[in-house]
Amino acid sequence: MSDWPRREGELPMLSYPTQYDLSQAPMVPTQELDSIIPVLNSLPDDLISKKRVFKPTVTPANCAGPSWVTIRYELLRHFQSEDWRFLNYRFNSVRVFRGASRLGIVGHRTRVPVRHEVAPEILQQLCSLPGGVKPFPNLEKIIWTAVDRDAFLLMRTLAGPSVTTIHLEGMSFVPDRCCWDAHDNVEEKDIDSDGVTLARTEACQRAIDVLGDLGRLCPSVRSFSWTDYSCNPYVTSAVSEAVRWWFLEDVSCGTLNMRVVQTLMTSRSLRRLEMFVPPHNGPTSIEPNWTIGQDFARLDSLRLLRGRRGFMDAVELLLAIRGAMHVKHFSAAVSTCSEVPDIGPLIIALSRSCRYTVLSSVSLEENFFSQEDCNAKVTLVSRAGFEITMQDLSPLFKFSNLTSLVIDTQRAIYLSYSDLRQLAGALPRLRVLQLNRTHGWRVRPWMTYRQLVALCTKDLPGLRVLALAINGKSRPDTCMGGSDTEALFGRGAAGQLEQLELLDSPVGDDVHAIARCLLALVARPEAFRVDFWRGRCIGEVSAVNEGWMEVERAVWELHEWAMGSRSAGIAEGRWHTRFRPVLPLPEGEVGGPAVPMLNVSSFPAPPVSRGMRPTLPRLETGVDARSGMMPGAGPSSTQPQSRSQRRK
Repeated sequence: MSDWPRREGELPMLSYPTQYDLSQAPMVPTQELDSIIPVLNSLPDDLISKKRVFKPTVTPANCAGPSWVTIRYELLRHFQSEDWRFLNYRFNSVRVFRGASRLGIVGHRTRVPVRHEVAPEILQQLCSLPGGVKPFPNLEKIIWTAVDRDAFLLMRTLAGPSVTTIHLEGMSFVPDRCCWDAHDNVEEKDIDSDGVTLARTEACQRAIDVLGDLGRLCPSVRSFSWTDYSCNPYVTSAVSEAVRWWFLEDVSCGTLNMRVVQTLMTSRSLRRLEMFVPPHNGPTSIEPNWTIGQDFARLDSLRLLRGRRGFMDAVELLLAIRGAMHVKHFSAAVSTCSEVPDIGPLIIALSRSCRYTVLSSVSLEENFFSQEDCNAKVTLVSRAGFEITMQDLSPLFKFSNLTSLVIDTQRAIYLSYSDLRQLAGALPRLRVLQLNRTHGWRVRPWMTYRQLVALCTKDLPGLRVLALAINGKSRPDTCMGGSDTEALFGRGAAGQLEQLELLDSPVGDDVHAIARCLLALVARPEAFRVDFWRGRCIGEVSAVNEGWMEVERAVWELHEWAMGSRSAGIAEGRWHTRFRPVLPLPEGEVGGPAVPMLNVSSFPAPPVSRGMRPTLPRLETGVDARSGMMPGAGPSSTQPQSRSQRRK
């Protein structure tokens, strides 16, 4: 059997007699197993048979040849006590186990691709452990991605008091849609609104029973995640039974029963909670006139998902909490739209349920709306009352330590520069401000370049990530006074933003003036981006896209020209004046020898290697969106220097 193809990283197949000699069977040195296959390969030939079967295919030359090889594992006899003792000894050092998640994966790094098939009888034997025997006595982490419900029964074999982390990915115990006809006893009430049957088939029931027993089998779990999105009430009940660990710190799963949520709220160890919002008037919904008696004592992060009535389900949950949470990071994401305005009520509920001095990050997302698929929803959020105004955001002003505010919806945003200045005055520590970065503001923006500069350099000096819409046709230079000029080109202000995204913004004709303004704000040229500009007609979109492409080319040209001038010996600290061709020097400026005022816009483009200038990302131009480079282009040979290097 030594000539069998073996996947890279897989343990060699060993042959042992029925009477094991442990002195000749060294322990496995690895601490992580990616499947059950290494375990089967370690067992003797009189227990597990391993047969190699070639799967031929027809080649382009019309001749049959081996496409892959399948290794079938079959049971020859029942497991005995010696077999269990051997597994316990050999795999004593394993800390991480990935279950049966890779049984069907074909390994392509061998001479012939290999696929593994394990007989159900083997899985049944592995699930029938004698009392007190564990094949992996020191196992700490279980990661399971299989959808085979029979293989999931191995969790009983793996579970033990040493396990502290359980991650179940892509699991679903709802019978497939194609299996409806196989369940004669399925009643109409057993099918939910999505048309997915909730029949408790035998295989599903066994797996659900194992899921519900995890709390008892693994009493020391600290981190638990579950990504089943079926909302099956039986699965919800089983998960709720499992999530009762005393030392639990991290939970990420679907809908939980409210009595379990109440138990989690009394936990003194829980740090992170991510769950679906309980459905309204469902079996796990919040009872009317009922409030939870304890808040989350030490919770750092709370994320609520999939509210069926927009954000209103999250509003009910927050208002049910008595007292103020110590949450630092709050986020809510929904895929449906409420019939009533819900952004404002959610922010009000958040301001009542979180401590003012603790909350530092807020993220609100409506991430599955589509004008093609959900015209009714788009029309709904376009009605009066569904827009985002300063009145909706004002309850956030109580959180003076807020550093990140991300709102991403399809709603129109009505915020003027005075509104943003008011927000900046109340939240001076903001480092991330993103408003509808995916779909834009959907209204004509009012903010000018001068106001953009003032917002970044005066109102929010610590800002690093900014996404908003501006009036790109405003004049970026002549509207500025001396103080604005100094703020724009001052040594300390340049290179502040690490990411600047201008959303659905028109663009003016003075390309080089716009480029100078933007280059002084961003830390590096690739930090500037225009995303998802959308107009009323194709011609308008094309014209605006071309305008912003010219701006970005100019940004890179000015950057390369500045770097080349600096390397030629221009004094440090004065190079910004080379970007002020149409701006007078601020009154009272004192410095060394005067630097001549040069009109950069009249300069020929500096020598740049082919393909160095990037084009606008994420526009319909056939350009690599995220790399920021033309197709086939390499990185620039001249890299911008850091701010600390410029200050020397």
